[in-house]
Amino acid sequence: TNATHSGEVTGSGALTIADNVVDEANLKVSNSPTNGYFLAAQSGNTGGLTWQEAGGGGSWTLLNTQTVSNAATLDFESIISNTYNLYAIHIFDFNPASTNKILRLQGSENNGSSYNTSNYNYHVTKLAADNTSYASYASTSSSGYDLSDSVKSDNIENFHGLVYISSDFGAAYQPKFWHQAATKSGATNGTVIHMGAGMYNGGQSSATNAFRLVFSSGNISSGTATIYGIAKS
Repeated sequence: TNATHSGEVTGSGALTIADNVVDEANLKVSNSPTNGYFLAAQSGNTGGLTWQEAGGGGSWTLLNTQTVSNAATLDFESIISNTYNLYAIHIFDFNPASTNKILRLQGSENNGSSYNTSNYNYHVTKLAADNTSYASYASTSSSGYDLSDSVKSDNIENFHGLVYISSDFGAAYQPKFWHQAATKSGATNGTVIHMGAGMYNGGQSSATNAFRLVFSSGNISSGTATIYGIAKS
């Protein structure tokens, strides 16, 4: 004979889950719940489910936020997929450990086992040498896509910016970048705008699936970065 089970799962033959008993603790979710967040399908995450903030109008989806303190890099891995073909990274209050460093963005085709550091072509506009006018330049970088000119380490002339990354992330397409950023200039006692656009032109054999923020040398002293996936039109 079959035992009769009581509790949340009941029955003496086929077992059924009782009404009004399944809660968040019973679910396999990749992160901890936050008040006001929604449960969304994320195929690459633990359990295929993730608590996340609702994007504006449902088009921007918060994927990950990281705060860094005295680390060599800040990496976004295991969250890039063909769910989106446009990503945005909001970079807030970034400071290098030592002064006058360039903040760069790099991509990876193997989820962070290594990062592409060459074959970035871009055109940017930045503050000129006279500190009163702006100059444009084109460059091919062997270190990544430049997001800034020299960033100071004084927690005043820090880096704030928004970077957009466009590609078919399910295939070996070369990502395109464009950004706007600002730092405070001690020389002019004002805000320095740095903006540009470019691409990775390295002849990829597989899809880009991770991104890295890194200064030209030394650690990231402090900062926060948030990445969003923007829904396909």
